[in-house]
Amino acid sequence: PGLGGAETCELANDITAGGVVRAQTTVGAADDYSVSGAGCPGGGLGSGAEVIRRALDADVDVPCVVMTGTEDPDADRVALDAGAVDFLPKRDINPDALLRVVRYAVQRAALAQRLRDLSDRDALTGSANRRAFLRAVARVRRDHERTGQCFAVLVLDLDGFRPINDQLGHTAGDAVLVEVARRLDDDLRSSDILGRLGGDRFAVVLQHLADPRDGVLS
Repeated sequence: PGLGGAETCELANDITAGGVVRAQTTVGAADDYSVSGAGCPGGGLGSGAEVIRRALDADVDVPCVVMTGTEDPDADRVALDAGAVDFLPKRDINPDALLRVVRYAVQRAALAQRLRDLSDRDALTGSANRRAFLRAVARVRRDHERTGQCFAVLVLDLDGFRPINDQLGHTAGDAVLVEVARRLDDDLRSSDILGRLGGDRFAVVLQHLADPRDGVLS
């Protein structure tokens, strides 16, 4: 079954409030493509497509299948453009069709996640690459604006790194970068984010700080 009635309202309101919605099931289903804002306390999302977009903005990481009774010929395109992984008209729903759609949605989402992981990782150190790190900073900043939770961004350069490359070669330099990334990662909390911005420059996001001064290095 999909999300309907009170469940859809709860999802919509959680997303509107900026919360990260974590589904307990493998696939989230947006039941009824047109979600009426009037039916939800604090509604106004307008449509199922908007619910999906806001879910993605909130980093909800479950694949979403849209099931709808609308006869709009563009409904499937709008749903997929919004971020749904599949679309199923209610007139076509039966146990076999629903099982197939869910199975394919899970497989496609797993493949997409693997590709995202590969594209977001620095090939040498395994840390977040520049693009992924800047995206993480933007997300943490949005969380700060919503909750007031303090965070800090640290930028680190390695002193004396260039002579290692010049005198011992790039293989030795690469080994140093890998070791630095490993040591930094070992010293960070699970909530912190390590990134390599390029060359010998690393950066760290320290999340969930009790006080802004906790991010100041002595």
